[in-house]
Order: sequence, then structure tokens, then C-alpha cells
Amino acid sequence: MAIITLLTDFGLEDPFVGQMHGVILSRCPEAKIVDLTHGVQPQDVRQASFLLARSYEWFPPGSVHVAVVDPGVGSERAGIVVEAQGHVFVAPDNGLCTPLFSGARVHRIDMGIAPRSRTFHGRDLFAPVGAEIASGRVAPAEVGPPHEPVKLPPAAKGRVMVVDHFGNLITDLEADGAVAVEIAGRRIPVRGTYSDVAVGELLALTSSFDTLEIACREGNASALLSARVGAEVRVV
Repeated sequence: MAIITLLTDFGLEDPFVGQMHGVILSRCPEAKIVDLTHGVQPQDVRQASFLLARSYEWFPPGSVHVAVVDPGVGSERAGIVVEAQGHVFVAPDNGLCTPLFSGARVHRIDMGIAPRSRTFHGRDLFAPVGAEIASGRVAPAEVGPPHEPVKLPPAAKGRVMVVDHFGNLITDLEADGAVAVEIAGRRIPVRGTYSDVAVGELLALTSSFDTLEIACREGNASALLSARVGAEVRVV
């Protein structure tokens, strides 16, 4: 079975995601499409990079991951295909795939596909390429020449990367024996699980992303702390 995942900042209010599904199914009818998330913060390449790097491993080897957070759409930026860890990634060359580059093979997309729109390469370029690879008609190395990709510049760690459905604040900080974190002027203890504190109390713990998460037991830490994606966090 051909598995294709989609990660974008398109949201679900508009038909953009559905159009990508249609393009993929037209070229690879047997594809199993998994919508990893379409809730990336608009134009937040670093958040998309974090989510992709922390999610692909849960899929079978050989899966094709199409990731489109593309502030430079319509410009001269390249599209790339990355082979890493037994998976294939199709994305704009804007640093989104930075965590995957170690030991990876990277190729610039040069398949003669002329995007119909200068504003929607997700539908017109990346979805078709992902489908062609998933179908087996095109090997990743056949999409174009080897390419030196753009990498995200190093950033100091200590940021809320995701606010999940429950209002938990997922950070980019490793636990590494931390005993407390500080955010919005509050010192919050690190605990093992939600039940280690009383209902309504704040705690930090290791999230399912293997990084520190700030939560409120049976509550909403984001609302309680007025903290959003990008908020600064530090280990204390």
C-alpha cells in the first residue's frame, strides 16, 4: 500500500487540502492518504519542521511525506525530495526538512511539471511529485539532480512549539533531568504524570513528542498562562 502523509498550514476551512487529495488520487488511486496536520501556524516553517521530524517515525518505512509550509511559493526557491531514515519527504527548499538532512540524499525537483498557479505549489507540484513516487513510477533519485538544501539557522532552544487541543504547551526543550521550568514569570515543577498534581495545578512533564510539555491537570495551560506558540520557556 502506498502511504502519503500531508502536513500543511492550509487549515481545513478552504478546499486546498481536498484539492491535494484529488491530485494524489488521480495519479495514485491506491494511495492511503493520512492528514498528519493542517494546523501549522501560518508560514511557521520552524514549527512545521518540528512536527514533521517528531511524527514521521510512526509510519511504515517507504512512506511518502508531503510537507508544505511555503512562504516563498511562486519565487525561485526549489522544491526538494529527501530520502532519510527509510522515508521519502517532498517539500519546498526552505529549511522545513532540516532535522532530516544528516546522512540523507537530497534531490532538486526538476520533472518538467509546470505549476498551474504561482500560489499553490502544494497542489500543482508537491502533491503530484509525492504521488508519482508513491506509485513507483518515479524513484526519488529520478526527480532531479542532487541538491544542497537550505537549512534553518540554529535557534536558541526554549520555545513553545505547539499548543495542542487540550491547551498543553509542547516545547522544544529536552527533559534531561530538569526539575522545573519557567514561563510567563511562573516556576512550574517537573512531574512524572498529570496525576502527580491536584486538579487545576500546573506541571511540566515529558510529552509524547519526547520534549517537555507544560500542562494544567484537567485544565488549559495555554489559557491559564496566556501563552501561545513562540512563548519563551527555560529550565530552572
